[in-house]
Amino acid sequence: MEERPKLPATMLLRLTSLKELFGGFAHEIAQPLNAIIIAAQVIQLKLQQTSLPHEDMDFFMQRLDLVTSQVQRATEIVERLRRFNQDSPSPALRNDLPAVCERLFDLMRQQFVARGIDVIWKSEHPEPPSPVDPVLAEGVIVQALAFVRDTVQALGVWHDKSKIPFKKSVTATRKTLNGHPAIRLEWQRGEYPPREYPLDPDLQPGLLVARSVVISTGGTVEVNVDSLTLTFPPQE
Repeated sequence: MEERPKLPATMLLRLTSLKELFGGFAHEIAQPLNAIIIAAQVIQLKLQQTSLPHEDMDFFMQRLDLVTSQVQRATEIVERLRRFNQDSPSPALRNDLPAVCERLFDLMRQQFVARGIDVIWKSEHPEPPSPVDPVLAEGVIVQALAFVRDTVQALGVWHDKSKIPFKKSVTATRKTLNGHPAIRLEWQRGEYPPREYPLDPDLQPGLLVARSVVISTGGTVEVNVDSLTLTFPPQE
């Protein structure tokens, strides 16, 4: 990919503003979620004190359990996003590339599932050394996953229109390349025309920014028609 101009000031302003707004959103949404859980638990206690038939009792209790579990899941997602929004990763994620990958894919997993994309994570042994800057790694991995997600989705749409069976799948491998910690994301192309990109990587702002930042620190972002490889600066 060729170097591109920096993002316009208005877009940078919008991104930094969204970061500030999300911090407040995460705090505000936590309160009603907690209230819903407490209300569901109170209703369960009240039901246990009634003389409802056993069948009706089970019906209501199961659905209240479902409400509680889904609200807890929403709370966990908001908390993960809040932690990602922080300027510094938690101490547990420092110098731990596998943990960074697991955390970010956990946040984005549903985006792949909703599109019917299977993702398999692998690791070459021994584990590659961790990136120097986990904040950098987080931002770059998010943009890489988003690009691969959209690319595979585009491949699926092309195959559907062409009425050709196609399995949407991605293999993500942590490895070491020339002493650099790296992640390679590879996807199936099916019958899509060779040497053509479903999505032009030079027109993806997030990926361009990630590439620029990584190159400035001594890493690389290489995009091919069926793979994307990230290499991070080696450990000092």
